[in-house]
Amino acid sequence: MYELKTTTILKIQELKALNWFSSIGEYQLEAVSRVYSWQEAVDLLDKEDEWGSYCYGNFVLNLQNEVSRAKAFFETGSFRPYESNWNECVESAREHTTAMRKDVIEPKLKEFGSPSIAAPASIIESLSVSFLMAVESLPRIDNLYISKIYKYWADGHFPCGWRGEYPDGELVVF
Repeated sequence: MYELKTTTILKIQELKALNWFSSIGEYQLEAVSRVYSWQEAVDLLDKEDEWGSYCYGNFVLNLQNEVSRAKAFFETGSFRPYESNWNECVESAREHTTAMRKDVIEPKLKEFGSPSIAAPASIIESLSVSFLMAVESLPRIDNLYISKIYKYWADGHFPCGWRGEYPDGELVVF
């Protein structure tokens, strides 16, 4: 199994220790679209319209691709395909995020009254893998959008949708 770097292990510990969902419903956020209840947030994950899961799923895919392209550029100086241990690294990161989902995220979703556990937990797990892959493979991630997602998590919010086409448009946050 691939052994994650110490910096990535520290980020995993930070993710687990975040005050997940502690600021939902509080809106002192930068320019984002907002929802005002768990039901609205969860409904966004289930819909297949402009505000819904299809669009947010594409946003998540774009974030994952952004990390992958940045890694390719960092390793090769271009965006052409590269050889690395990427898949082994992803599996190692996923092992940690799956445990975090079960031990931290799902209990917090229940504690904070989410009407659904599976959809929000799945989105957080998927984005956490992307975040950890960025931490693991890049010298800096502050210019990647995934670092903004982390900031919302750290501030106790739940990014739950995307309005518009990525990278145009805006994040939807509860």
